[in-house]
Amino acid sequence: MKYKKARKISYNKNCYRIIIREDNKIGFMKIIGYKDNNKEEYAFPTAQEFLHLSSVLNVSNSIKF
Repeated sequence: MKYKKARKISYNKNCYRIIIREDNKIGFMKIIGYKDNNKEEYAFPTAQEFLHLSSVLNVSNSIKF
């Protein structure tokens, strides 16, 4: 599945990259560092981080923190 990189956001002293899939679903990747030529290294966020980030971006989400 293809995706586009969107903006970076800071949350809880970490940086995350917002990604948008071709079916317009939103996801998050935690930026853990940089490789050569300033390429970002990613890790999957934890389930709790994902839920918090999702509730920040989607204000109509029924899960509130």
